[in-house]
Amino acid sequence: MQMKKIISISISAILIGAGLFIINQETHDGLILRTDDISNSQNESANYSNFVEYNQEELQLKKEVVQCKITFHQDDVIEVSSKMAVLYVDETITSAYFLLTDGEKPLLEPVCLWYVPERKLLIRTPRIRLSVGKFWFVTLLQDKVGSAYNTSGHFDVQAGESWYLTLAVPTVSEKSYFSIVFKSLYDSMEVTQLTRHSNLELLSPTYNQFSGRYYAIKFGMFGGGSLCDISKEITVTDGSIFYIFVAGHRKGTMMVGLPNGEEKQFNQKRIMEYAFLGNESGQWKVTIKGWSVYFRMAIVLFYIDIDPHMSQH
Repeated sequence: MQMKKIISISISAILIGAGLFIINQETHDGLILRTDDISNSQNESANYSNFVEYNQEELQLKKEVVQCKITFHQDDVIEVSSKMAVLYVDETITSAYFLLTDGEKPLLEPVCLWYVPERKLLIRTPRIRLSVGKFWFVTLLQDKVGSAYNTSGHFDVQAGESWYLTLAVPTVSEKSYFSIVFKSLYDSMEVTQLTRHSNLELLSPTYNQFSGRYYAIKFGMFGGGSLCDISKEITVTDGSIFYIFVAGHRKGTMMVGLPNGEEKQFNQKRIMEYAFLGNESGQWKVTIKGWSVYFRMAIVLFYIDIDPHMSQH
C-alpha cells in the first residue's frame, strides 16, 4: 500500500510539472511566449507574458502576411528589437516586411527589404528573358550577399494600450529571415493573431509582372541600358500597405493613382519612390516610363491588402 502511494504521488508531481512547463513556455503559430518569475509583478495571469518573439523559423511565411495585436494589461516599459535579412537566391527575389504601429503611427521605421539577383548577362524583352552567369563575389559570398536591417527601441505603455505587428514574406524563398522580440518588465502582454493570408505581392518587370514594354540589356561590367513604358493595376479590399521603387534611369516619370482618385506625379532622376500606409481600399494604378544608359532600370512594386492600423501616412 505504501508503494502505491509513492507511485501515485510521483505521477501527480510529473503531471503538475509538465503542466507548469506548458504554461510558462508555449510555442504556436510561430509565436514564442515566455513568462518568467519577476518580483513585484502585479499580474498573475498565465495568459500574459513578459517575452514575445516572432521569427521566420517558427512562422514559415511563404508569400504570406501575418498580423497580430499586442495588448498591455498594466503600465509597463517595453523593449523591442528587430533583425531582418534577405539573401541571394538564383533567379528568385527574396523579400521581407516589418511594420509596428500603436494604432495611429509607426513605432519603428517600417522596413521593406528585397534583393533581386543580378547576372552578368541579361537580355529582357516582352517575349524574351535570358539571364546567365554569376559575378565572382556572389559565388564567393553566396550566403552573405543580400540586404539586412536591424532596429530597436524602448517605449512606455499604459494599461489598455494596443500595438499592431505586421510581418510579411511576399515571395516564396528559403533565405528571408526575421526575428522580432518584445520584452517587458512585467507579465503584461497579451497577443492575438488577427489575420494570416496571401493577398500580397512583390512585382518586378524583370519577371514579366507588369503590362507594357520593358527592354533591358546588360553585359557584365560593360553595362547596358533599358527602355521602359509599363503599367500595373492592383485592387485591395481591407486597406493598403503600398510601396514602389524605381532607380537607375537617366530620365523617367512615374504616376501613382490612389484608390480615392488622387494622382501622384514623379520625375526625379536616378531614384523615384512612393510609400503609403492606410485603410484606403479600391484600385491602385501605376504607370512608369523612362530610359537608362549603362545601368538597368530597377523597378520593384510591393503591396499588402491589409489594414495597417494607423492614420494614413
